[in-house]
Amino acid sequence: MSDITSRIDLITQEVIMTTRSLNAKELGMRPDETKWSIAEILDHIIVLNTSYFPIFKSLREGSYRPPFTGRFRFLAAFFGNFILKSVQPNEVRKTKTMKIWVPNTNIDATRIMDRFKTHQEEIKDYLVTLKDIVSPEVIINSPANRKIVYTFGTTIEIILSHEERHLQQIITISKSLKL
Repeated sequence: MSDITSRIDLITQEVIMTTRSLNAKELGMRPDETKWSIAEILDHIIVLNTSYFPIFKSLREGSYRPPFTGRFRFLAAFFGNFILKSVQPNEVRKTKTMKIWVPNTNIDATRIMDRFKTHQEEIKDYLVTLKDIVSPEVIINSPANRKIVYTFGTTIEIILSHEERHLQQIITISKSLKL
C-alpha cells in the first residue's frame, strides 16, 4: 500500500515542481505538431486512469465479471507483460494511444494542475482501497478493449509506470521551454 501511495505522491510532486514556473500558455504549448503539450499529457493521464473507474467500482462492489478471455491466464500474462513493457519510463519507442485515451483538444491549461492533483488523490484512493480487497491475481479487462485482459496487480503497475513515463516527457518538455 505504501508503495502505491509513495509512487503517486512522488509523481505528483515531481510534476508540480517541474511545472511550477510555467504559465498556462507554456503548459499548453506543444514542442512540435507531433507531440503533446504538458497540459495534454496531464489530461491524457486523467482520461486514461478515469477509464478504469467503472471497473474499479464494480470490483469494489463485488459485481465485476471478467470477459471470456479472462479465463485464459496465458492471455492475461501476455497482454499484461506487453502493455507493461510499452509504458515503462525507459521505453524509447513511441506508442500510439488508443482513441478513447486521446486528450481533449480544448484543455483549460489554467486549471490542469488543479485537476491533475485532485485526480491523483482519486486514483490513489481507488488503488490503495482495492489493493486491500482485490487479489493481485484477479483478471480484469482493459477499458479500451474488453478482450484484452491482465491481472489487477499488473493494472496497478501499468497505471503507475504509465504516469512515470509521462513524467519523463513532462520534464523533457519543461526543460525545452526554459531554453
